[in-house]
Amino acid sequence: MIRIGILPKVIIFVTTLIILHFLLLYLFVSEKLEDTNAQIIQRAESMGESYLLSQKLISQVAINDSIKGLDKKSTEAIELRTQELAFRLADFLYERDQDILQLSVITPDPKIYLALY
Repeated sequence: MIRIGILPKVIIFVTTLIILHFLLLYLFVSEKLEDTNAQIIQRAESMGESYLLSQKLISQVAINDSIKGLDKKSTEAIELRTQELAFRLADFLYERDQDILQLSVITPDPKIYLALY
């Protein structure tokens, strides 16, 4: 049997404890690292889904706003065109009123009416 002094025994014991400690720490850390990776993947998927959902919502809001804006512009254009047409029609009718008033002043004579016609 080999006799070993107390110092080498203490060194071997401490070295063995340190190695066992690092092995246990490595196993624990690697297990937690796998859990962390799974959580990261799950959160990334969740973020991606929420991003897509928000993009769909934003695009739908933008489309609805565009539709409302176009409807408003179309309504304004139709109202403006209708108002312009009403003014033209009113002017035409006023001109005819003036013609009738002028004809009422003239003495009734078929030759004058024919000349005006």
